[in-house]
Amino acid sequence: MNKIICLTVLLLSPTIFAGPRYAYSCDGNIHDRDDICALPVSLAMLSASGNAPNLVHLDYNDHFWQTVSAQEADETVSATVNTAKSWAGFDSSVFFNARTDVNAAVAHLAQAINDSTAANPLTIIAAGPMQTIGMALAASKQSARQFVVVISHSEWNDVHSKSFGPGEGLTGTLYDWPDLGVLGATLIHIKDQNANINGDYATYSWLDDATQPKLKWLWDRGQVAAKSKFDCSDAGMTYYALTGDDNATPDKVKTMLEASPPNAPSDLKILPGP
Repeated sequence: MNKIICLTVLLLSPTIFAGPRYAYSCDGNIHDRDDICALPVSLAMLSASGNAPNLVHLDYNDHFWQTVSAQEADETVSATVNTAKSWAGFDSSVFFNARTDVNAAVAHLAQAINDSTAANPLTIIAAGPMQTIGMALAASKQSARQFVVVISHSEWNDVHSKSFGPGEGLTGTLYDWPDLGVLGATLIHIKDQNANINGDYATYSWLDDATQPKLKWLWDRGQVAAKSKFDCSDAGMTYYALTGDDNATPDKVKTMLEASPPNAPSDLKILPGP
């Protein structure tokens, strides 16, 4: 417990938040279509804050053991690939579809963990079940895990891989939130972000009114998600990882994203994902 409290305090300092490496793992709309919106908003935050180059790993569809419709799969690919096309600074070679190649996704995240040191820590944003993160930690060097922080805000995600039983194709060791700590990562659980960062569509209409295509793209992702609210809840963890503030609000999102200068031409054409 003392270790977690101490490291949390360090993470909240501007020095630590200025330049760590980030990894992001999300489920890709299994059970909930929030990632269609939350993942693009998270990527936009990383780009707007100048941290896009520090995103060293991203895996989506990490609920890889359950079959997903072609439409859902395409929407997740588009949310990832097309956001990176309109928001600058990302290396798309670090993006992995865990549904189609979980072994590659896990191996890549394990290497990012292995690269972690006291001077080069890794913050993993857990926006889906903990299975791929657990597999990557288990495959990594034990000595590097002490420099890895995992952030969660969802009790449902925390226990889903293990408590709801193995799904189609899920074999071997199952991992949940406590297991990540046993493996040596430091765990930070912030409050559920749904009540803070989400808003009705009118609250986020500034995205639709924006002249920059990259902002309109985020508005469109909310429309495609077609939820009762503009649900970018997981992006609250990204905001916390960047700022140390677990009270992300629509106004704070607006301030962060509008501060980013245009990085794409006004006639940007969003292309289909691969």
